[in-house]
Amino acid sequence: MKKLTIFITGLLSFCLPFSLHAQCALEKITLEDRFINADLVIEGKIQSQHVFRDDSDGHIYTLNSIEVFNIFKGQINTQEVLLVTKGGALEKEGEKVTPSLQFQRGNSGVLFLYDKGQKTENNEALFHPYAGPQACIHYDLIDGTAHDVFENYGNAEQELYPLLLELSKNYLKVVKKFPWDISHGKSAPNIDSISPLSTTAGTRDYINIYGNGFGSNRGNGEVEFRNASTGPSAVFPVDDEYLIWTDSLIRVEVPYRAGSGAIRVLKNGSDIIPGLVIRFAHLALGTAAYPIPALHLDNNGNGGFTWRMSNDFHSNSAARASFERALSSWSDKTCINWSNGAVTSVDQDSQDQTNNVRFADSGELETGVLAITRNYWSNCDVNTAYTVEIDLSYDPDKAWNYGSNFPSFNQYDIESISVHELGHAHQLGHVVNISDFMHATIGPGTTKRSLIDNNTEAGLHVMKLSVVKKQCGPDEMIGISNCVIPVGLEENQDNDEFSVYPNPFNGGFEVNVDFVFSGYIRIYHFNGSLLSEEMFNGPGLYRWNSTANLSDGLYLLELFSESFTARRKLLHQKL
Repeated sequence: MKKLTIFITGLLSFCLPFSLHAQCALEKITLEDRFINADLVIEGKIQSQHVFRDDSDGHIYTLNSIEVFNIFKGQINTQEVLLVTKGGALEKEGEKVTPSLQFQRGNSGVLFLYDKGQKTENNEALFHPYAGPQACIHYDLIDGTAHDVFENYGNAEQELYPLLLELSKNYLKVVKKFPWDISHGKSAPNIDSISPLSTTAGTRDYINIYGNGFGSNRGNGEVEFRNASTGPSAVFPVDDEYLIWTDSLIRVEVPYRAGSGAIRVLKNGSDIIPGLVIRFAHLALGTAAYPIPALHLDNNGNGGFTWRMSNDFHSNSAARASFERALSSWSDKTCINWSNGAVTSVDQDSQDQTNNVRFADSGELETGVLAITRNYWSNCDVNTAYTVEIDLSYDPDKAWNYGSNFPSFNQYDIESISVHELGHAHQLGHVVNISDFMHATIGPGTTKRSLIDNNTEAGLHVMKLSVVKKQCGPDEMIGISNCVIPVGLEENQDNDEFSVYPNPFNGGFEVNVDFVFSGYIRIYHFNGSLLSEEMFNGPGLYRWNSTANLSDGLYLLELFSESFTARRKLLHQKL
């Protein structure tokens, strides 16, 4: 057995999954306030979705058809309600508004809706969410619990229903009984383990789920991930993200909205396993059955992307300085070619060829929403989606802390909000990691301004895909000068000719090599820099013992020879 020693410093910080209590760029709206201000409060389930463009404002929306079970407030004479939510993918275009209420087909819960007097061509009422993402109390259909982005309500029937009935003064119109009962057949699945335990979402990385009772084919089976934006509510892969489904192995790509936490296999019942860690999420344009990760290309004709502040934002020197600090936080670490352009008289959240940074009009943003990022996307083939325009809008009426000092207990820190919203502009989604500003949580009196290593890894991942020439669309983005973008260090998960145990590891691990040739074992930092290189000589078990006090974080292990290269991601995690 060959002993290899490495000395590695400055690695990724790592945080275990954390309970989700609040959503970024949101101010908490109480259950009572939502109930009082909503025109209609229902219990429902998403049955179908249709994406359309509104000719009145040019934006893309999703029309959600909701099956109604119980009505706690309001009067309707149908068993179906139509709900309009922001964003969606339409032909070769898309919009993503963050934060906003988003669903997948089959999601269910209690909805707080209001009526703007809009009708369909068939004279059907169109409802809108009251308080944006807080307009839904999401159900977990397996354990019967309910939660929203701020609160857990326990069992829906036993604990949430009484709260709603108290607010409705015992008004309840039962349309039909909600189908809580989930079938648990004798052949319900059993999960033994998952691998790897640390991965990324929306990047086409996959996990392997080992066990039995999954069935010889997928059929109506599903893998359920935790929603990084709303907590335990379900996120499901699309059909093409399922790669292998056998009775003892499921291989599935991690969808872009998934967050750290437990995963379930649903097939004639369900089984659950905790422990999956998702370091970052890459936003994707779901133009067809398979989402396309969104990239940065040449947006301004000079290989970069130009932000322009509206007059009112630019004239607030403290707001301007905070935004510029947030821009530098990203560009200094991830090489993204962002710059500030001339001040603009354009002051609107619409696709107008201006990447606007602005204060919204009073009352423009949804109740409880502090700021939004609107990504406009386009795609030119099944592999290439890119940003056409991005607008950032802030609520002008909130108690903002603009300075570099800490906010008071009732102030929201605009630099923290900006660095998070710029993360969405960088094409990144939410994570479940309390130390990460892309975690969907922040409150008054709190700051999260600095990139951690997960953010740098995420931004560099997007950039190394963005600086490569594409078959269609605009020219590639050019990274800022004197900044190194690691291109080409990707994991090869399909190779079974070597394995690593344990992973995550604590100080040391074993590499079991089946190659008949000799080569090198290399360790890289996630940013692409080579940290160590040692030879291996044919098949064998190679033990890696570290004498250094390793920081928790991500490594990349490479086995290299003149005829072959294979890579595997490793995570160091102290016990």
